[in-house]
Amino acid sequence: MGSIRKLTEDEQPLLLAHLLRLSDEDRRLRFCAPSGDTALALHCARAAARGTLVVGWFRDGVLRAAGELAAPHGEAGAREAEVALSVEAPWQRLGAGRRLLRHLLLIARNRGIQSVYMYCLAENVRMRALARGVSGLLELRDGEVHGRVIAPTWRGAARVEEIVLDGYGRLAGALAAARAPAAQTGGRPVAPRGPGAPRAAAAAWRS
Repeated sequence: MGSIRKLTEDEQPLLLAHLLRLSDEDRRLRFCAPSGDTALALHCARAAARGTLVVGWFRDGVLRAAGELAAPHGEAGAREAEVALSVEAPWQRLGAGRRLLRHLLLIARNRGIQSVYMYCLAENVRMRALARGVSGLLELRDGEVHGRVIAPTWRGAARVEEIVLDGYGRLAGALAAARAPAAQTGGRPVAPRGPGAPRAAAAAWRS
């Protein structure tokens, strides 16, 4: 099934290694345009600088799918945020995207986010189906699908649920890594951190 948890700041290079493993077609669907290695490195550097929160789906200790939750301009206390998902080809259609999206909605709720939105190409059938699956409103605009999902209302146990899920994900990941010590993580260097939101705001957003 794989395990899901938030990436720590020290684990941000795992996101780039994952994106670099995407096929050219999956990169195009993820970023709505062809994206080379340099573009992916720049994306990860900007995401780290803005404090983008990354949730990973791990299989055998390796990040195989990722969900990103980004507030506009890295703004702390924002009431809306963008969601983006990516899943490596061999691990698609295993439910990773759905689990990541639901986990991101839980995190958004705990940070006071009232709505999240996602962009995808009109032919990205899987992403459109995911948005519909969480009662999203899909709007076709300029050849792209702009999906908006109202985050569930906050409830007292939501924060505890997030902490428990992260803790379980870390434990499951550690056990999987112990069973498969030779699993490859990509081994690509991460791009240097670029200018962006203050580190304090980024840390508050990620926590």
